[in-house]
Amino acid sequence: MSDMPATKEAQDAKIAEALQQGYTIVHDDDYTLLLDLDEPQAITTFEFNLSILQQHLEVVIHDRWESKSSTKFYPREHVVLKVGRPMTPTERHLLQAALGSDPKRELLYWIQSGQDYAYANVLFKPPVKP
Repeated sequence: MSDMPATKEAQDAKIAEALQQGYTIVHDDDYTLLLDLDEPQAITTFEFNLSILQQHLEVVIHDRWESKSSTKFYPREHVVLKVGRPMTPTERHLLQAALGSDPKRELLYWIQSGQDYAYANVLFKPPVKP
């Protein structure tokens, strides 16, 4: 979700629409990192930096799927990581950015996290095709 809705109501509406379409809404928490890898270089960054991070922190890939905007020639992915210790929102945003997640997304969520209304950090996982 790179484009942040302007209000909590707008985000709630976007989430409700996704649920109606069969999407699963994946939320972050103190032990969960959500990555939005929007370009091939981001995927390369993720794979390289994950191996470095795993030398210093327990980190496992919990889930990984192609973004709905992915193409054969321009792959995009969403990744859910589980970490071995609780992290603050600032730590999560730092690690998500370092692992290649969309920089604009991470910056905007970080800015919002210090305000009265913090947007929920979520990914939309499409329904499994039969």
